Amino acid sequence: MKVFSTEQSDYVRPYLGKVSSFVGKRSNFGVIWELRNNSKMRFNELLASLAGISPSTLSSTLKSLESDGLITSTRYGKTPPFKVEYRITRKGIDLIVASSPLIKWAMKKEIVFSAN
Repeated sequence: MKVFSTEQSDYVRPYLGKVSSFVGKRSNFGVIWELRNNSKMRFNELLASLAGISPSTLSSTLKSLESDGLITSTRYGKTPPFKVEYRITRKGIDLIVASSPLIKWAMKKEIVFSAN
């Protein structure tokens, strides 16, 4: 069953790597889903809600998601330690909406992807 023509496949191919790379980082969707379910969260709240993630992984994930425009951070205070709150952006919400059919498909098929 061909989903895309050869021309379309050539056009889609570069994006497959980008999507696979993003989806392959388990913490990306974890952070986005947590922020979707909560209007705003601080670093330690996210850390507590995401089982098994290290502070350094969370920190790099937040930086990456912010640079991709999927979340925003707001810093409060003039001197450290700063209070920083994270929120999901419209682009992040769009990603949740786009990923929902894949998640439903996995649930329906009871697909469990390996961690590797």
